[in-house]
Amino acid sequence: MMLNWKRVLAGIIDHGVSCGCASLLTYFFTLENPDSVPLIAGIFSVIYIFCTIFKDRVFRNASIGKKVTKIKLVHVNKDGTHEPIKRSFAVYLKRSLPLLVFPLEIIMIIAENQRIGDAWAHTAVVDANQS
Repeated sequence: MMLNWKRVLAGIIDHGVSCGCASLLTYFFTLENPDSVPLIAGIFSVIYIFCTIFKDRVFRNASIGKKVTKIKLVHVNKDGTHEPIKRSFAVYLKRSLPLLVFPLEIIMIIAENQRIGDAWAHTAVVDANQS
């Protein structure tokens, strides 16, 4: 059960980091033209989505939130064994698309310790000291 709450905490941390990065970059991109709200919203959205999709890939299968909570992302083989995740765009996209239904994802994490995205991409989150 502790792993479920670590995942939720890691998600909150990652959301804060993604929003912070997107906000800072959007601010610097729009210094010259502060009245262009649609442009600001568009830039923020693109940066946030990019940070959300690639957060695990950039930091070797453990986003900043996962590193803080000492958990990591692994690939689950058909026999149930774990191995380092395959670094492909499709895997990260499959893991990220279900975030569009965020409340359902939180319920799945708390109840079953597996997101819809994990099931689609055949991934799991485990304690970082576990192989």
